[in-house]
Amino acid sequence: MPNAGAGPLGRRHILIVDDQPSILGLLEVALSQAGAEVRSTADGPEALATLESALPDLILLDLAMPAMDGWQVIDRLMASASTAAIPVGLSG
Repeated sequence: MPNAGAGPLGRRHILIVDDQPSILGLLEVALSQAGAEVRSTADGPEALATLESALPDLILLDLAMPAMDGWQVIDRLMASASTAAIPVGLSG
């Protein structure tokens, strides 16, 4: 991302979890242009696996996903001391 580190979100790490590619793409572009370092996943299990290697400053989480919905992801986040304090923004 060419603007990573510059802008109002300067080097904040954000994880986007959404099963809709158009939403992922839109958020990735907007947040990257604002300076964030963005990672994205298409489902809950992939998001949880991503968290094993790096913890973000914020998670943007879709509630309506197949296999593991956003509420189930939140339950898993809250059950772990390493992820319980990460702020989560929800979309439906």
